This record gives sequence, C-alpha cells and structure tokens, in this order.
Amino acid sequence: MSLHRPLCVLALLAASCQPVEPAPFGRTTPAPTGGPIFGRTIVADRPPPPISGGTLVITSDGTTAVAADPDRDAVWIVDIARGAARRVQLEVGDEPGRVALDGAGRAHVALRNTQSLAVIDVANASLVERRQACAAPRGVAYQPAGNLVHVACASGELVSLDATTGARARSVRLQDDLRDVFVLRDGTLGVTRFRTAEVLVLGADGAVLRTISPPRLTEPLRAVRLPNGESFTPRENFSVGRVAWRTTITQNGDIMMLHQRAITAPLLPTAAQEYYDNASNCRGSVSQAALTQISAGSMTAVAGARVGRATLAVDVAVSASGEIAVIAPGDARVPGGQQVVFSHTTALDLTNARNCLDARGVSTGTALPGQATAGAWVGSDVLVQLREPAALVFAKSGRTIALPGETREDTGHQIFHSNSGVGIACASCHAEGGDDGHTWNFGPDMGTRRTQALRGGLLGTEPFHWGGELRDMNELMGDTFNTRMRGPVLQSAQVAALGRFIDRIPKPFALRPMTVEAERGRALFHDSTVACSSCHSGRLGTNSQTVDVGTGMALQVPALTGLSWRAPYMHDGCAPTLLDRFTDTRCGGGDRHGRTSHLSESQLSDLVAFMQTL
Repeated sequence: MSLHRPLCVLALLAASCQPVEPAPFGRTTPAPTGGPIFGRTIVADRPPPPISGGTLVITSDGTTAVAADPDRDAVWIVDIARGAARRVQLEVGDEPGRVALDGAGRAHVALRNTQSLAVIDVANASLVERRQACAAPRGVAYQPAGNLVHVACASGELVSLDATTGARARSVRLQDDLRDVFVLRDGTLGVTRFRTAEVLVLGADGAVLRTISPPRLTEPLRAVRLPNGESFTPRENFSVGRVAWRTTITQNGDIMMLHQRAITAPLLPTAAQEYYDNASNCRGSVSQAALTQISAGSMTAVAGARVGRATLAVDVAVSASGEIAVIAPGDARVPGGQQVVFSHTTALDLTNARNCLDARGVSTGTALPGQATAGAWVGSDVLVQLREPAALVFAKSGRTIALPGETREDTGHQIFHSNSGVGIACASCHAEGGDDGHTWNFGPDMGTRRTQALRGGLLGTEPFHWGGELRDMNELMGDTFNTRMRGPVLQSAQVAALGRFIDRIPKPFALRPMTVEAERGRALFHDSTVACSSCHSGRLGTNSQTVDVGTGMALQVPALTGLSWRAPYMHDGCAPTLLDRFTDTRCGGGDRHGRTSHLSESQLSDLVAFMQTL
C-alpha cells in the first residue's frame, strides 16, 4: 500500500529511479556562478527548524518591529530608533511564524508547531495568553471591521477569533495546506494554499468563490546532448506555479504572491545541466522564484516576473510607493551573493514571458552579516530579519540592530538552504523540509517522478531515491548535490551534518484526528488479508525494501509519516487524493499493492481516515 513518500532527499527531486551510474562521491564540475562556503562543521544539539520566512511586521507608526524567531522560540519587540530589543520567550518547539497586529497594541503570532496563537502585549513586551486556534496555524490577519483575527491552518481550517477575548466567531473548512490569509478591499477574505500556489477568494459566508493560480508560462526549448552523443529536444516546456512562500496586499489592494515556478519539460538524469538554465533569461534553475500580482478589481493575474539570482526567495515586502523587496536567504553562504532583490510594481509584466527581476547591479549598501529570512519597509529602506546571527539590518544603509539571541548555527541547516551554485537549494524543492508537490518529467526512459517529502525521519530508510539505487548519504550527495545541482564537494562531516539535520525535521501534525472511523481503518491496515503493514511496518512505516507493487517497476517502500501532507500520491503523482489511490484503476497497482479490491466504499473511507492520522 505504498503511497510513495520521500526518500528522495536532497533538494532535488530524487530524480533517478532507473538504474544509472551514480557519480563517484566528490566528483563535480565547478558551479558556473560560484558555490557556497560553509566553514567549519557545527552540529546543533537541537537543530533549528526549516526556514519558513515572513516573520517580521512593523507597527503602523513605524517605530516598532515585531519579529518572530522560530529558531529560538521567541518574539522580539524592537524599538527601531533606539535599537533596543526586548525578548518574549515562548515554549520550546512552538516555532513562531506569521504575525498580525490588532488595533489595541497586541501581536497575534501563529505557533506553527502547535494548535495555538501567542497573544503579546507589544508595549510591555509580555505574553498575554495562548489561544487555541487549529492544527498547524500558518497565516494570520487582523480585520478592524468586527475586531477579528483570522487564522489559516495547514489542516484546512480558517478560524476567525475575537481579537480581544479570543472567542471563536467562525470556523470554515476549506482545503488542506492553507498558508496566508488576507483581507481584501471589499472586506472579504483571501487565502493561499502553500504547495499549489493557489489563491482562494472567499465570499462573505466563507465559501470559495474563485480559485486563482499563477498562469502557465511558455519556456524556451533547449536541446540536451545524450550520453550516446545524440541530442534530445523536448516538444514543449512550460513553467507552472508552485510553493506560495508569501502573499501580501499592496497599497492599492492588489494581491502580491511570491512563489516558485517549476518547469514541465523532460529532464534527463544523466545531464547535470538539466537542473539549471531552463527558465527564460533569468539563468534560472528548474525551480525558480517568481512574483504574480492579482488585481483587486478583476481578481485575475495582471502582472508578474521571475526573480533572477534569488535562490530560495521566502518573503516579499511592497512599499506604499510600489517598491518591491524580495528576501532570498539561499545566497547567504555564496561570496557576493545577493539576499535582497529590489524592484518596483511597474517592472512586472505578465505579457513578457522572459521578464526577469535580476539582482545583478543592485546595491544594498553592504553585504548582510547573516542569513535573511524576512523583510518589511520602514520609510524608504527595508528592515531585514536575520536568523543567524539574530539581528535586524537595514538593507540599503547597513545599519544593524543586534538581537541578543543565542547561536542557532547548524551546518546541515546551512547546506539544506544554500544555493548550490546554480540557483537552486535543497529547500527549493523540499520546501520547509517537505516537498513542492510537483511531478517532474524525466524523459521517455524513466517517466514522471514526484518530489519526495522528508519530514519525520530519513536515516534508517536507506537506500535512497525512488529506485533505491543510492546506498547512503554519500552516494545521494554525489548523485544529487555534486552532479545534478553542481554543488561543491562536501566533507564527510558536512554530509553527516546534513543527514542529521534532515533526519530530525519533525514529523508534521496529523491533519485528521483519530476517530471511530479511523480506528476501523487501523484494523484494516493491519489486517493480514489487506496486508498494508506487511511492507509499511516499523517506526516510520517502511521496511525499506525495493518492491514492484504492480506499477511496472521496482520502487522503494516509502515511509508513511505525515502522509496527509503529501498529495498528490504515488511516485508519479497519479492520485490527487488518498482515496484516488485505491479507486483509480490506472493508479496504484491494484491488489499487488495491498489487497483492497474487496473492500466496500465505507471500508475504503475508513482506511483513508486512518492513513490521514499518520
């Protein structure tokens, strides 16, 4: 009953499931743009969480910054003029994220690794209370009309709370993987979905009126030379929207979404250059940062551009005059790397498929003294939040406000979030330690392969990749990071640090509770006739074997931790939902993949209910 989870670790799509000759560990070609430098290996006792971005807001009078610090489970209240910072300590593992300021001087902070919000008195820098919201809160927005705080959760709930009392005013069930929530010009709400980069426009009753996606753009066709000397040119190449890292509202009420674009043209796992230089004139990788602007009036995409030289862009801020700042921490370890890309809304042009906002030639006054994760405009400058070392720095002037936070340095975390040298990081495809939900085309010999997620445990599930052809982290790095991503040769200690960091990315919240139906599904899962647990066994739900379950090839049995976060399912993404995995005869392998054909509709529903609790 394999629903193909991720073993394909490294940023890159575990591309090869057919047996290929892996590149010997340590053999690589110098990256064309220069690779990262990691320095001495540091392994944190408690690894910091994957970067999520968008953790900084400024009070309406421009005097105070409120910065959530997921690395230290704290919130900083900073007097910008004096450079004085006060720390509000939260509980270990809370992972504070998005922040919304209400009309009474309180900050409402989403605690990503809980079911709660932290309510903070900004003037006194004190925790007022923790409020129950929903599983895995992500987006937070304040609406003066009604004095409401809206919370969008990865579990698919959109909850509206009274900002003063915390009383629940409304809760609506939307779709899983919600990200940002924002108040539109007419007073209704919009919500994004993270991996699909969709905007859900809601009516007054909370029902979805419209779903808006970044338009599919035509990309250039490029011939690739095969190992036998012949050339292969794809028939078509498009890029599609994925991973909506940050969405905000501009001064005129338009929606500005910072997301990624993933290409659809075939990639050949034997050709290292296939991981970059595939997107227009941005010299972009197969997954590249982009902006899409959606009109408040027509609710259609009206402008956009790719963001060149911005590896792992995680936050965007738009000033009152329309100036744009994109925050991209992927180049923090690349000499001369640019972590802030400046542009203007007038530079966005959706009709020009080759339009590119490029960081080259844009001066930020000084190199940022750490890894940027968020930004917000203060007057004509951008205040940038650094995660390590903890600080706030003005991108143009270079003025820095140190935050007295303990170090949270970790070499594995560095590698995972760093530009390999060709504009892509591990986290580009494995966003927040999970996946981008994209199914990649690896040509006629291999077919399609879905990006694998990593959360919940990796070490001990070897061999890696869908085909199980890479025996350990060293082979994985040689094949993926060194060859396909053209990254620098890593020391064995660095490889070990990366493996440890990935292995300790926490299992995500189960998006569904254990119900009576799920209990019945548990019994079916472990039933000897259905036989799901014959392969999906042990702590992570895998026996780490390579098995042909009727899909036409032998593939690794994936772990099932965090399964409900990983749609679409199967190695080729053929099942949009878990139920489709069992009911679509073209997908799943039939009774060779767990004997389920005799189960009734209600029994299948119970089985799915249980699997959503894993």
